[in-house]
Amino acid sequence: MMTTAYARVQDNIVAELFETDLDIKGLFHPDLIWVDVSAERDRPSCGWSAVADGGRWIFSKPETPAPDIAQLAAKRDGLMSEAANRIGPLSDCVELGIATDQEVEALRRLRQYRVELMRLDVSNPSWPTPPF
Repeated sequence: MMTTAYARVQDNIVAELFETDLDIKGLFHPDLIWVDVSAERDRPSCGWSAVADGGRWIFSKPETPAPDIAQLAAKRDGLMSEAANRIGPLSDCVELGIATDQEVEALRRLRQYRVELMRLDVSNPSWPTPPF
């Protein structure tokens, strides 16, 4: 017997996927809505929208929300501020000529990180790894 793929629809959203070679109506509570998606060219996944249209179900991928640029910029600025707070005392050590080799290297890595943050495209961020 051939297995059939089903999507359980709840509140017009695909909530669950299930495959079986048995009669789906006998396996679950009758109030659940199971839709045969075996013939769907682009099979739905959990989270997709599902709308009944004249006895036929139409499935669509959820739209990717636009990034919240202000929130991403605030995150970047917070990371830059944290880096600056760490850079200050290390810069003092170097300027005073009392920095250890580890402090000089930490300062270099923090400055590099801060430059990477400054150049970050917040509309499509690839966050640099913090050196701390």
